[in-house]
Amino acid sequence: MEAIGEIIDEGNAGANTGSVTHEAVAAFHKEQNRQLKEQAGIAAIAASLPKFPLADRRSAEIYFEHYAKDPRNINAVLATRTVPVGNLRQLETALELPVKLVLPPHSMDETKEPIHITGTLDQIRVDNGTLAVYDYKTGETSGFAMINDYAYQLAAYMLAAKYSGWDVTGAKLIRGYTYRERARAAELPSPPYVFLDMGLTLKTAEILMDRLRREVMLIRRGIIDFGPGPHCGYCKLKSHANCIPLAGNIFGFNWR
Repeated sequence: MEAIGEIIDEGNAGANTGSVTHEAVAAFHKEQNRQLKEQAGIAAIAASLPKFPLADRRSAEIYFEHYAKDPRNINAVLATRTVPVGNLRQLETALELPVKLVLPPHSMDETKEPIHITGTLDQIRVDNGTLAVYDYKTGETSGFAMINDYAYQLAAYMLAAKYSGWDVTGAKLIRGYTYRERARAAELPSPPYVFLDMGLTLKTAEILMDRLRREVMLIRRGIIDFGPGPHCGYCKLKSHANCIPLAGNIFGFNWR
């Protein structure tokens, strides 16, 4: 419905809080002095609030404070490489990287236009001698649901990173809410089930992107999918009770 202009996504408190927390995590990893990392993240939260006015500051601070105390994050090694800048070479760290992925159109796509995907990749970490995309999430859904909900996003990020010269071979989610859940069980600072392996390879990522190519082809042909599914949790219409009658009016259903 957002794609055809029937509803407008104006953001929400949860999304704004997640964005503020991401700013803190990025500042944490940019700070080289281990003693100042947490302080840098807290300062980033305060500085980013005007940009994300719906954010819950205290919630963002709680998410970040647990993240900042986990030795697995303190000791994380982010991937780096040297890139040309004019006549010089500059060290680039795989942190908050803008990435692009261009996919060929589906064979049945009459527009013949390529598909352009853009995003910002949170981190690429050195993971047991290999490189893996790491994406931080503040949502409260279960880890199982997150792995499925974000499979397409992480698949796109893996391929975008690979085609940009980062030799990634896998992807993981960082489920920030696990820190809050496990605090009551006295399992901090390094509780289990924070780092969730997506189970993706470059090959399976390509398969998922082929599925995306087919979906884009259908949209370009005017065939808009609708109805109940995991996406309902993010839709502004909130329920299929609102979605289906609206879709029926738009697409002219006349059941008899």
